[in-house]
Amino acid sequence: MQANNSDTIITVIYSVILGGAILFIVFWSLISQSRSRKTRSKKLMLLATHNGLQFDYTFTFPFLKELAKYTGKTEQNILGFDIINPLTATSSNVIRGVMNDRNFAVFDQNYQSGTYKNKSRISQTFFAVEILDLNLPFFCLEPDSSSGFLEWKVERFDINFPTHPNFSHNHLLYGQNEYQIRSLFTPSVLNFYEQKPVFTTIAGGKHLVIYQHGQTCLPEQVLGQLQFLYSLIDIFKYRR
Repeated sequence: MQANNSDTIITVIYSVILGGAILFIVFWSLISQSRSRKTRSKKLMLLATHNGLQFDYTFTFPFLKELAKYTGKTEQNILGFDIINPLTATSSNVIRGVMNDRNFAVFDQNYQSGTYKNKSRISQTFFAVEILDLNLPFFCLEPDSSSGFLEWKVERFDINFPTHPNFSHNHLLYGQNEYQIRSLFTPSVLNFYEQKPVFTTIAGGKHLVIYQHGQTCLPEQVLGQLQFLYSLIDIFKYRR
C-alpha cells in the first residue's frame, strides 16, 4: 500500500515538474517574440530617421481595403470558406516617404491564419507605391501553390499565357478585367517575372504593392527592396 502511495506521489511530482517546464518554455517563447518585435521596430525607426523618412508604429491605409475587394474575394469563392486577406490585416512598423517624386510606404502586415489548434501568426513586409501617371487594372499575381483537388477549381480563374508556360506554371494571375490585365502583361513584363524569384504583386488604379508570403524584410534590406519596387514600375510603364 505504501509503495503504491509512493508511486502516486512520484507521478504527481513528475507531472508538476513537466507542467512547470512547459509553462516556462511557453512564457520564455512569448518574451523572446516580444523582444524580437521590439528590436525590429527600433531598427526600422532608426532606418527611417537616418534617411529622413516618417515612422509610425501603426497606420491605416485606405487603399489596401480597395485592393482587397479584387484580390481575396475570388480565392474565397473558389475555396468555399472565409480566408483572411493579408491586405486587411494590421499595418505596423510603417515607413513612409517620397522617392523619385512618388509616395511610398513600407510596412509589416500581421494576422492569424488557420483555425483552433492550427492557428499561426503570419508576418510579412509590404512595399507599396503610388503611381499617378499609370492607371493599373485591378489584379493579383501570386505564387501558384494550387494542387490536388484545388487545382481544377483555380484554373478557371487563372489567366494563363501559352507563349510563356513557365510564367503560367509558377504564377496565379486573376483580377477584375481579364482583357486589361492581358494588355498589361506584355512579353517584356512576362519575361521579367520569369527571371525573378516568385513574389506576390497586387495592383489597381494608382497603387502597386509587392510582398513575399510569410516573410518580413530585414531592416538592412528595406532600401534595396524599395529600389526593386521602383524598377518594377518602369517594367510596367515602358512595357513592350
